Amino acid sequence: MLNKIGLLCIATLGLLLNSCSTDSPSVSVSPKVKTTSVAGDADDCAIWIHPTDRNLSLIIGNDKKGAGGLYGWNLQGEIVFYYGPFIKPINLDIRYGFSLGSEKVDILVVGTHADNTLRVFKIDPDQRKLIDVTIPGGIQTGAGYQIYGLSLYQNPLTGAVSAFVSQAKAQADLIQIALSDNGNGRVQGSILRTFGGKEVQNVVEGMCADDKLGYLYCSDENIGIMKFYAEPERGNDLINRFASNDGIKGDREGLALYQCSFDRGYLILSSQGNNQLKIFDRAGNNQFLMTVNKSGSTKTDGVSATSCDVGPFPHGFVVCHNDENANFVLYDWDEIATDQLLKCSCSEAY
Repeated sequence: MLNKIGLLCIATLGLLLNSCSTDSPSVSVSPKVKTTSVAGDADDCAIWIHPTDRNLSLIIGNDKKGAGGLYGWNLQGEIVFYYGPFIKPINLDIRYGFSLGSEKVDILVVGTHADNTLRVFKIDPDQRKLIDVTIPGGIQTGAGYQIYGLSLYQNPLTGAVSAFVSQAKAQADLIQIALSDNGNGRVQGSILRTFGGKEVQNVVEGMCADDKLGYLYCSDENIGIMKFYAEPERGNDLINRFASNDGIKGDREGLALYQCSFDRGYLILSSQGNNQLKIFDRAGNNQFLMTVNKSGSTKTDGVSATSCDVGPFPHGFVVCHNDENANFVLYDWDEIATDQLLKCSCSEAY
């Protein structure tokens, strides 16, 4: 007969085995490239892939403090352009092949806290600079509170682009705004729908859209990730809520997609309180897969990712905001994927 000590040992062993079996894989990564710092306070970022020479691709990020502005850095972290002053630019996103006049152009859209509007910029691929193509006065968002998060969505069949914005208040609606040419080479906006407010329990900043699969993901900061349909005709209901735990500490912040073919790939979340990235399956019910312990970037807000073969990154990279130095940090996807995740090329994804 087992004595109490024996029973305790068995119980303890059982707990340890159970704990080990539920632990997710993890990997530690260090920076490959760091951009120079902005003058004020960095926050969000996006990756622009050059149409003919991927080595000329850019990291574009914001400076939301003081005079503010938008910065473009090359793959070595050096400044290529500064657009400013630009008071309080917040989250930003990029889409390709937007119809403007007789052209198909790449656009960057950014929200501004100064007046709750959206600004749209054409990205000049020859000079690698931004050209403001917004209608005078900016695109009105119709927000009743300060706008906060932003993501673009592009219909894969029609090419139509819309912007999603969130508001800095619990229970405040998400707003979807269709973007289009106003007939004079400028971009205008019209509100398609407001939705989701009843589901927002805290506040949403991190957002990203999966164009190919037609989903919008929103980080409800202290609660989890919400998943909605990106097309209004598919309805406004919440599809899934996940990432309520998974070792997350502090706010759930930036969201990004690492895209492979069709539904393969990953959703990446910044777990701000422990300087980690959390990786979820892009497909199905978005199963939690892996933790990335990252050095060199703290209190990360914005995150962006690409699977394109660019510069020293054969399978792309993830870029993270770094609060400590008001800059952005690039991590090689090959070091994140190791044996746990797929490595792919953007020829599969786009």
